[in-house]
Amino acid sequence: MSVSNQYHRVESELQYTTTNEHQQGTVPEVAVQQHPLKTISTWIHAVSKTKIKFMCAGLLLLFIVSVGIIALHYHRATLVTDANIVREQDETKMVHDWESGEKTDIDNEMSEMKTSQQLEKLDDEDNVENNNEKLPQLRSYVHRDRSSSSKSTGYMNTYIRSKGRRDGGRRSYQRFRFPVARYSRRDMPFKGPFLSFMPWTPIVADRSTKQTIIYSKTEVYVIPPLINTYGDSYSIAELIASKDASLYRNGGPLVDPIHMNRFFQRQSLTGPNIPMINSRHGGFKGGVRTNLGSFSISKPYETRSNIDSTYESEEKEDRKESSEEQEQEQENKYRPASNVNNYYYKRPRKPVHRPNEPSKIKPQPSTTKCQKRVLKGSPPHPWKKFSSEPSHSNESITFYLIIKQDPIARKKFESLFWKITNPDSNQYQQWLTRSQINAILKTNTEALNAIKRWIAKESLISVNFIGDDTIQIKTTVEQASKHFSTEFHPYQNSNTGRTIHRTFDDICLPDEINEHVEFHLGLNDFRVIHKKPTKSYETIRSASVDASTSDTTTIVATTAAIVTKPYIIPQFVKKYYNIPEVQKNDPSSVISQGSLQFLGQYYREQDLLLYAKLLELPIKSLKKNHIRGSNNQSNPGLETMLDVEQMSGLNPSAETWYFNYDKSFNDSGFGENFFSIALLLNQLDDIPQVMSVSYTEPEIGICSVVSDCDNKIMIASQKYIDRTNLEFMKLGMRGITILVSSGDDGANGLGGNNETVNCTNKVFYPGYPGTSSFITSVGGTELMNMMYETLPYQPSVCLNKTAPVSCVSDGDEVAAGMDYGYTSGGGFSTVMVQPSYQKDVVNRYFQESQCLNSEFPKEYPPSSMYNQYGRAFPDVAALGVYSFTVWNGVFRKVGGTSMSAPMWAGIVSILNSYSINMTNRTLGFLNPLLYKMAKDCPKCFKDITSGDNICVRDTCNDQCKGFQASCGWDPVTGLGTPNVGKMLKYIKKLLKKKMKETNGYHEE
Repeated sequence: MSVSNQYHRVESELQYTTTNEHQQGTVPEVAVQQHPLKTISTWIHAVSKTKIKFMCAGLLLLFIVSVGIIALHYHRATLVTDANIVREQDETKMVHDWESGEKTDIDNEMSEMKTSQQLEKLDDEDNVENNNEKLPQLRSYVHRDRSSSSKSTGYMNTYIRSKGRRDGGRRSYQRFRFPVARYSRRDMPFKGPFLSFMPWTPIVADRSTKQTIIYSKTEVYVIPPLINTYGDSYSIAELIASKDASLYRNGGPLVDPIHMNRFFQRQSLTGPNIPMINSRHGGFKGGVRTNLGSFSISKPYETRSNIDSTYESEEKEDRKESSEEQEQEQENKYRPASNVNNYYYKRPRKPVHRPNEPSKIKPQPSTTKCQKRVLKGSPPHPWKKFSSEPSHSNESITFYLIIKQDPIARKKFESLFWKITNPDSNQYQQWLTRSQINAILKTNTEALNAIKRWIAKESLISVNFIGDDTIQIKTTVEQASKHFSTEFHPYQNSNTGRTIHRTFDDICLPDEINEHVEFHLGLNDFRVIHKKPTKSYETIRSASVDASTSDTTTIVATTAAIVTKPYIIPQFVKKYYNIPEVQKNDPSSVISQGSLQFLGQYYREQDLLLYAKLLELPIKSLKKNHIRGSNNQSNPGLETMLDVEQMSGLNPSAETWYFNYDKSFNDSGFGENFFSIALLLNQLDDIPQVMSVSYTEPEIGICSVVSDCDNKIMIASQKYIDRTNLEFMKLGMRGITILVSSGDDGANGLGGNNETVNCTNKVFYPGYPGTSSFITSVGGTELMNMMYETLPYQPSVCLNKTAPVSCVSDGDEVAAGMDYGYTSGGGFSTVMVQPSYQKDVVNRYFQESQCLNSEFPKEYPPSSMYNQYGRAFPDVAALGVYSFTVWNGVFRKVGGTSMSAPMWAGIVSILNSYSINMTNRTLGFLNPLLYKMAKDCPKCFKDITSGDNICVRDTCNDQCKGFQASCGWDPVTGLGTPNVGKMLKYIKKLLKKKMKETNGYHEE
């Protein structure tokens, strides 16, 4: 072996040895290096395992809690579902038996519970356990409301106290379900003003709609009013305040705060007696109709502009952080009346007294028995509040106190009235003088003396007596505000510009005279006699009349084309109604007739003379002493000229009078109303024997313009009508005949604010005095199939080919309809009972379902729209279209029942001429004679059996309701139109018989 080979072999061995040694030394190093990694991994694994355990435990705990919550929620949902099922079963049962509601009786002691815990407990029991209680009156069904909007609907239980049941000191309550609309505060549908009956309690009533609003910081709940069986509305808020209602079944009072979520059930009510949601204005349309009676609401209230201030005031009081100045300011705004013990009020704070400004008078309380309130609504058109500031303290006010009558004297007077106006009585036509009437109708002496004592101690400008029972008092605004605890404001007539001082609040008379005054005028009344422009078609502007003093009258055409139109003239009326010439009486026996005008309607002598000249009639001018009241001949009234020309044309030999109701005839300035004019007429010895009136006012008075017309207001309206009727009776007992047009708006009449209704009304609105039992009401007719032949004594104006006049000579008479633009007023009074003289004919109208000559049965409007047992009108009818009328130098074609009433006045003055010739007495109050005549002499009247009064002026659609003309008497044309010749024969025969029975009563 060579050295090199050995070297290589040794080197290889050394290298192998080194490599092994290196490998052997590396193993421990690797082991040493791998040990720390293994320790870290083990630790991480241990930590992760611990975390997982905690996480699992947490998840398990969370799962257990969640399951528990779900189970609890499920348990509660099950309870609610069960309650709803029970409630729905109960409501399903109630749909079949709504009328047999049980009443819940509780002790009076329970109604005085003070703690909210007890009341809430009772309410909870009511929500779930009161399953057998049935709801009276309300016919409804329930459906789910799933609306997600800011407004939601539902209902709430409201308990109304029953007044007819008190067993052993226990009160009885009925449960009603009222629909409720819930809104967020930002979507509050009402802007105010609001009425608060319980200060510092979050419940108010909307002044205009009487909807109750219960509110919190975030939500408001709107509840419709309750409507009783008479149609009166009551807000739930005022019923709760007066203890006539409660949200609790025991009748307990509300406890502040009110948690509405306890009462509100999110289920909507619908049905015939449930009001609908007002989608346009918010809240509800109308109220919940019930068969309950009236409620006596005596709680005072405050008017608020918004509801936020109330809630803020409540928070400030709770936190007691308000300063003394803020506290006094809040109290000045919301403090209750100091003389009322109302446990709803929180503790009173000392009010702040500020001095009054010189020009403003703040009322000071002067009465304790009367609780006045602000009426909801506004004065009737055309009166508007001139300023929101009170009237100046030095302005004068003239008002009238109408003293109560002696009831025994009143009864005696009425008994005598019916005797001397009854043709079957042996006292018929035994008319009385003014002094004789005053001797019978005595004033209550106690009442008169009490009022005189009050007058003696007060500071009044002047006191005057009108007759024996009416006192005219003039004083200042300052004194009137003090006397009647109210605030007066200036109101202006938008038509005439006249300003008066009135209050729209209820009036409280001083205690010492309150029980002795029947009613008052001139303080808070805005009675406005109404007359829309008479229906007319102007034919001049195409022709002018030369009214010169020459014997001939020239009519000059001013247009190339002349359209001939029909006209009704007196010559035709005399022929058509068989009117004989006037009886020639002794010159000392004067026949008179008159027209009573309002609203600035003046008389123009030149127009009457031109009318007489054109129609070739011997009409006399009115004597100066027969024009009563100031007269502006430069501004004649169309109504005046129509009335005067109609009656003068039929009886030109009569003395015609004109009365204008203004300051010259009535210097009192207490407004145009029928009571005052009838009262003033009764102070005159010389008045016309026949009076025609073509004006009307709503029979329900101020109730036509206020939304909260309660019994007190209605009673005041009834007293006004009763005393006005008494003045009409006085005129009738003097032998005066009063004829009144029945109106031009059909059965519907005049609604709120003296405006014609548009057939959406739920009731009819008859007009007064056309509904009075002590006047003769006159309806209107028109002609169909008119003819134009020559008339007896036909004037040349009918023959003039250049004039657009075609005189009617014949036609078929029907009830006035929409062909002429109006329908004859007629129907039944809402406040006056049906007089005995017409009961038989009215009963026959309803009993006979069809006339013998009619192909169709009668149809009647819904009975809820009228009072079938009230005074029925009209009594008679006459033509009310195409009247030839001269007005302001031109002639027009005019119509309406304003034409019919004066036409009857002219006819009655002719009848009077024959009666005076036989008995030296007028016919006086006609109705008992007319209804007896219709029974004994059917041919004395032309029976109008065609037409109706369903439509209203300028409106006629399928919604309009009314009456149909029928055989016999009907509420469209009454007994019919006259056959005067046959009437005269009947009257002569009757008077001859009466003279034989009484041995003649020719001499006075």
